[in-house]
Amino acid sequence: MFRKITLITTLLFCSNLLFAQIDKSQKDTLNSVSKNIEKEAEYPGGHAEWIKFLLKNPKGNIATKKGAPVGSYTVVIRFVVGKEGEIEDITPETNNGFGMEEEVIRVLKKASKWMPATLNEKPLRAYRRQPVTFEVSKK
Repeated sequence: MFRKITLITTLLFCSNLLFAQIDKSQKDTLNSVSKNIEKEAEYPGGHAEWIKFLLKNPKGNIATKKGAPVGSYTVVIRFVVGKEGEIEDITPETNNGFGMEEEVIRVLKKASKWMPATLNEKPLRAYRRQPVTFEVSKK
């Protein structure tokens, strides 16, 4: 029985949630700060280039090699785009296993620096969430 895996990345821009991280000196709530962001963090070249990066770099057969049963598995990873555009604080929000979360984290660590989110023309640390769906199927 041969299984084939296809990697699908959620292409909807709204699937990437953005949350500004509050400095201790600010008294605004998380929601009020996120509503006042002038510009969201952006991957160089924009959303289309981010999707190309996510589709090109993962090893799509990782789940099959690690014995995942046939099915659809959505991995959700939260990370921070720092004030300098670096990706940091990468945290999986799911635990599907079979090496999928680790593979998405590996890919995120390879990413180029982003353009950070801004408020009042000053860079902010901003949370992002990235879903990636692995499909394991029989052939």
